[in-house]
Amino acid sequence: MGILNNRTGVTTLGGAAVLAVLTVGSSWIFSGDQPPAVSAAFAPYTRVTQGPFEIRVTAPALLDASQSVTLSSELPSNKAKLLYLATEGSLLQAGDVVARFDRSPFEDEVLRLQGEIEELRATLMQARAEEALQQQDARARRAEIDYQVVLAGLRRAQLKKVEQPAREQLARKELARTQAEHKRLLRERDTQRQLVAQGLARKSDLQNAVDEEEQARAALDIARRELETLLQISFPAEQQQADMELANRQREQGSFDDVDRQRAIKHEASIKRLQSKLAARQQELDKAREHLELTTLRAPVTGIILYKRVSQGTEKRKPQVGDSLWNRHAFAVIPDLSSLVAYADIDEKDIGKVAVGQLTRIRPEAYRGMVLRGEVDAIGTLASDQNSGQAGRSFRVRIALEDIDERLRPGMSARASVLTGSWSDVTKVALEAVFYEGDVPVAFLREGGGHRRVELQLGESDGNFIVVNDGLQAGQQLSLVYPGQFDN
Repeated sequence: MGILNNRTGVTTLGGAAVLAVLTVGSSWIFSGDQPPAVSAAFAPYTRVTQGPFEIRVTAPALLDASQSVTLSSELPSNKAKLLYLATEGSLLQAGDVVARFDRSPFEDEVLRLQGEIEELRATLMQARAEEALQQQDARARRAEIDYQVVLAGLRRAQLKKVEQPAREQLARKELARTQAEHKRLLRERDTQRQLVAQGLARKSDLQNAVDEEEQARAALDIARRELETLLQISFPAEQQQADMELANRQREQGSFDDVDRQRAIKHEASIKRLQSKLAARQQELDKAREHLELTTLRAPVTGIILYKRVSQGTEKRKPQVGDSLWNRHAFAVIPDLSSLVAYADIDEKDIGKVAVGQLTRIRPEAYRGMVLRGEVDAIGTLASDQNSGQAGRSFRVRIALEDIDERLRPGMSARASVLTGSWSDVTKVALEAVFYEGDVPVAFLREGGGHRRVELQLGESDGNFIVVNDGLQAGQQLSLVYPGQFDN
């Protein structure tokens, strides 16, 4: 709008503004508007127009990838020796080789672990075979012990129920026989004694009868003692011996179970240790094979390969062939060119007009005819000093691009135009045709040979034109300078 000075209660355009208008009156170019008319007295005019109206905020911008992939070595730091690096700045397709590392340490590790695993598997197989044999021997030994327990029980039962009763019966029969024999010989002796007394027998016959009776009595005593020995000594001792034998076999049975259980536990622990060691070696082998695969590092996305400065000894520089890289320390970055964004620095005075989702046009400086569509994706929350050296502060706005061109590269300069407002049909005038009397906007409508003052209700402005909501109609001619006389 014009620069206004007070003069007896009215406002006019400043002299500098008038001079600018008079000097460049032929340069009034607005979308669909007519250049202002200039009278013979050099009084410039402009017309009220009707049509679409847009408000755009423009700002310098830089293209960048929406996301970048950082690359690092997943190999142990002491083994990640570079043998090949892709040329920095080259365009890599997804899957192209970025770097190759020395494979020999990991190949040696794989071979070593494979040998250890085979040896452990053989040891484990042997241990399981030995356990199977020991279990078989244990079952046979247990069967033998069980048999001995049963046999001892049978002997004990047979002794008590069969053998001892049979022997007792034989001893009693022998005792009865000797008793009967003794009685018979005793009667024979008495008979011979009577016969000798009667003179009917010889004394030698009597002596024989006496001797035989004494022998029979001795045999009877022996039979009695044998029976007593059986019942009081032999049978109890034999029974105790049989009981002890059965108890010993049963103890042997229990002891064998305990020993076999402990043996099985120790052997199972030994097998588990072998299995654990085998599993650990298998994990190490899997890791070594994974490292072997990681000796070839490929680009995960399509983009330009860029290398970062990394520590190498006492210096910090970009990696080279022959260097050893630290594990998981980023050494390269690939911007993803499949999705681009633009970062625009919006002036502080315009940031209030910008909102997420607004449509944007991006014009790369390198390709003048190229126009890219996009929309505001994010608005920075912190202001920063403008990079161009201009006064004031700006806010960083990220714009997601819908259009992608393979010629575009991160870091290219561009111009961003954010559509902050759009109307299909409005009445609009040049800002220079609007004046202020205090807080009241007015315009001077050319009528006949004079001017009529009109109060206005204004809308949005794009910096060159302003929307007139009430007070004017399309086609009317307005003065661009404050007239000396006018009709209210």
